[in-house]
Amino acid sequence: ETIDLGINVVQAFLYAMPFVFTILGFCLLSGVALYPALRLSAIFLVMLGLGKYITGDSSTTADDFIYAAFILIALYMTSSRRDAKLAETTLSLD
Repeated sequence: ETIDLGINVVQAFLYAMPFVFTILGFCLLSGVALYPALRLSAIFLVMLGLGKYITGDSSTTADDFIYAAFILIALYMTSSRRDAKLAETTLSLD
């Protein structure tokens, strides 16, 4: 019975994957909920990478982890820029 549950979870994940990619792509391209979309994209890519690692496909796993690293670098760069802009506005108010 637990095997059936696991298969159902995997099938639901695979069924939802195109919809998740579509929603995340829209959010990333339009800028709507940019930071949560970036975080969810990195998490989703790590999950996909781990799944491909289990199947033995190491090149796809490496690609997924590299893309996740690029997303994390983008998050770091945008958050540091946002923090600098916030500090600049608080200094001008003083």
